[in-house]
Amino acid sequence: MDYSALASAFALLFLAAVGDKTQLAMVALAAQSGALWSVFVGGTLALWAVSLLGILVGRTLLRRVSPRWVHRSAAVLFLIFGVLALGKVIAGLAGAEGFRLASDSRPIL
Repeated sequence: MDYSALASAFALLFLAAVGDKTQLAMVALAAQSGALWSVFVGGTLALWAVSLLGILVGRTLLRRVSPRWVHRSAAVLFLIFGVLALGKVIAGLAGAEGFRLASDSRPIL
């Protein structure tokens, strides 16, 4: 077993998932249902399934396409998503109602 890859995968997923929408959804589901172990097991199985899908797609893609092109394509996609997200934020800030956290809250900017 490649322990370096194991540690890298754990650190990457752990740091990327802290505070993201998936973690917040699990917090809300656990609080609402009270079934902590069921939510934990369901969330763990879902993360395993998504990770396995990503690994299989990545392996298949790298067999057909050069790693250089995969990295470049990923960089372009991240850039496009970043620009689109920034555009939404700027459009929200420029709106007449201001930037709101929720539809019934008062403007924060």
